[in-house]
Amino acid sequence: MQIKVTRVSKKDTDKNGIQLVSKKYGKPYFNIGIQVEGDDAWYTTFANTKFEPAYNIEEGGTYHISVTEKPNPNGGVYKNFKMLTPDEVQMEADRKELEQLRAMKASAVTNVVSTSMETAQAESHITANDLDQF
Repeated sequence: MQIKVTRVSKKDTDKNGIQLVSKKYGKPYFNIGIQVEGDDAWYTTFANTKFEPAYNIEEGGTYHISVTEKPNPNGGVYKNFKMLTPDEVQMEADRKELEQLRAMKASAVTNVVSTSMETAQAESHITANDLDQF
C-alpha cells in the first residue's frame, strides 16, 4: 500500500540509553517508527544499517509498504511494516490488475448467462399457434 509519512522516530538505544542489539544475531540495529496520514497508530520496523531504505524514511515522504498486524498483549495491535522494492510494487499492481480482469470476466460471464436465459425464456413462450403461422 502507498502511504504518506507524517512522523518518524529512529532510535538505536533503549529507554536507558543502552544500544539496541539483536538477540538473534548479536548485532546493533535501529528501531524505526512511523505514523502515516489518516492513522494515529505507530508502524514499526528495524534497520541493521543507515543504508537500508527503511532508515531513510522522511516526514512528508510517500512510500510503498506492506503491513502485518499482530495482537499486543497489553491491548491493541502491533503494526509492523516492510518497505517494498520497485519490483514488489509492480507485482502488487499486476496482482490488482489481474483481480480486476477476473472480476470483469466473471461479470461478463454472468451477463452472457443472464441474456441467454432471458432469450430462452422468450423463446419458450412461442406456442403451437405461433408456429402454425409459418
